[in-house]
Amino acid sequence: MAPPSSFNDAIALIWKNSKRRDYALMAVKEFGRALQFATAELKEDKEVVLQAVVQDGMALQFAAKELREDREVALQAAAQNHRALQFVPEELRGDRDFMLQAIASNARTLQYASEELRGDREVVSQALAKDGRLLRFASEELRSDREAVLEAVRRSGHALDLAPAKLRGDREVALRAAKCNSAALLGASDLLSDDRELWLAAAPKQRAKWSGRESVLQAVEEEGSRLQFAAEKLRGDRGVVLRAVAQSHLALEGAPAELRGDRDFMAEATEVNFCALEFATHEVLSDREAMSRAVAQDGLALQFASEDLRGDRSIVLRAVMQNFRAFQFATQELRADRDFVLQAMEIDRSVLMFAAKELREDRAVWLYGGKEPARGSPSIGDAELRPLDAARCCGVHVSLDEGLLLWLESEPVHEPLGGGGGGGGATYAGDGQGISAPLFVPPERQGGAENDGG
Repeated sequence: MAPPSSFNDAIALIWKNSKRRDYALMAVKEFGRALQFATAELKEDKEVVLQAVVQDGMALQFAAKELREDREVALQAAAQNHRALQFVPEELRGDRDFMLQAIASNARTLQYASEELRGDREVVSQALAKDGRLLRFASEELRSDREAVLEAVRRSGHALDLAPAKLRGDREVALRAAKCNSAALLGASDLLSDDRELWLAAAPKQRAKWSGRESVLQAVEEEGSRLQFAAEKLRGDRGVVLRAVAQSHLALEGAPAELRGDRDFMAEATEVNFCALEFATHEVLSDREAMSRAVAQDGLALQFASEDLRGDRSIVLRAVMQNFRAFQFATQELRADRDFVLQAMEIDRSVLMFAAKELREDRAVWLYGGKEPARGSPSIGDAELRPLDAARCCGVHVSLDEGLLLWLESEPVHEPLGGGGGGGGATYAGDGQGISAPLFVPPERQGGAENDGG
């Protein structure tokens, strides 16, 4: 049997026979979060859970409590995704040895360490050695510690922004930050703003060129954030700013507010790099037309939209059409709205993985498009449900070639019916009365089905 090629296929494989451990292993190996659809017994199976978290650390949230407390499982999950540690008990996140191991494999896990450990110099130092920006998760005492800040800016110049005013005015600290990233000087204290020698030391070759358009263009192509050093006139030059944004969306931080609030310009910038919206003004992020264009370009741009627009059904659906993962940025109310989730599933059924928990756990949403099963239909929990029986119980007439019919009748499966936008391997059949459902057909079995529409 070929491994599942999509999240939908992984779920279908698990439900083909929910008692089959090998099916679950095959599914979570490719799509870890499919673990949420496994039986309680399989969620207690360490090998199955390990396979899931190695593929997607966030699958840890669906494991049994005992395995969320298991050090090996938790470390594997954290190595894949630092955010998985939010599902680990406080006792482990306060365990020094455990957190040192976690940080060794993924420094960003410092964020979830206990308050006491975020004040532990060795623990924090190990994280800063990999990413200076993690200084933000250190205790207030360590954020004010000169040695800790020096270590942070050595790895990430912009960590200077996280230091207290006294250290941002420390010339050695500022110079260390600038050597890592020349733009870091913009986070230094105003006391250093007129220190010409410091600025020249930070960018000796570029400093004399910041007033020439061609030299600035060359500079921002190498490092977009250098836009902040350009002459004021050039920082407002659309062509220069767009060139900088193409290299790094962070360049927009140095652009004037007039540009960041210009709807047409931000539309251009978004086409170059949708993350440019991070620095757009509230007016742009609240502009329905502007954000509609942005999510059509890249659905994930929805994350930057105002809360009102993230709760706008048409905007969210437009984003989902471009990228189903955009659904995670819709408001909580929309993600818990059964009718809206079903509507989004018609575009891409994978949005269900970001829906409210009660909808994710409702198997009728998958099997019957959110409707109650037809009278006399097989139980949703029936491990040996046959697709033709299920389709007929839903009032669906299926027309397939004789060979495929024989295979479907002879092979017990447990596949989802209902919803639209089914993607790979779905054959649509209807009864001529508006009732339709996709009948899942594995890729290796495709080719014999025809869509008769009733």
